[in-house]
Amino acid sequence: MKIGIFGGTFDPPHIGHLTMADTAMRKFNLDRVYFVPANDPYMKGHKVTPAGDRLILVGAACGLDYYPSACEIIRGGPSYTVDTLRYFQKQFPDAELFLIVGGDAFNQINEWKEYEYILNNATIVVFGRPGYVSLDNNTIYAEETERIFPKAHIEIIPFTLDISSTKIRAAVANGDSFRYLVTTPVYKCIKEMKLYGCV
Repeated sequence: MKIGIFGGTFDPPHIGHLTMADTAMRKFNLDRVYFVPANDPYMKGHKVTPAGDRLILVGAACGLDYYPSACEIIRGGPSYTVDTLRYFQKQFPDAELFLIVGGDAFNQINEWKEYEYILNNATIVVFGRPGYVSLDNNTIYAEETERIFPKAHIEIIPFTLDISSTKIRAAVANGDSFRYLVTTPVYKCIKEMKLYGCV
């Protein structure tokens, strides 16, 4: 069994996230992709929407195609990828695990808690993010990381959709259109829950 683990703030989840999950599922023949909203994303430099609200949005985004996981929220405290990886290892002891990350996050992986364990126990699937870190930089960093950690397996995937949760939050707050940047269920949740200054 092949399991994809897609962690993030998801504030809100958008079609870029879903496209990444779909791409990873098709390319690596994943059986499932779990979306794991962070309880306390300690590396974020801004205030985030309460975890419970973000979990509702993730559930709405996943629909019948993907699986939402509340494991980091239930665990509480700061969210560390290594703890989530160990959780899924216990849940699926015979599965091959794939960690889905953005290129900007990947280039900071050496700052993650127990990053050596992560590199040695999951395939890292890195999606380049337009306007953040170049694909060439991601590739160079991946090659250097694999040289230092021979057991590491890193896959770099080009990604051209220039969509971010930051831009969506700003669009909602400014009263601009965001209808087609998220799925219909997520759009309805944002409107009904009056998130991000939505009126």
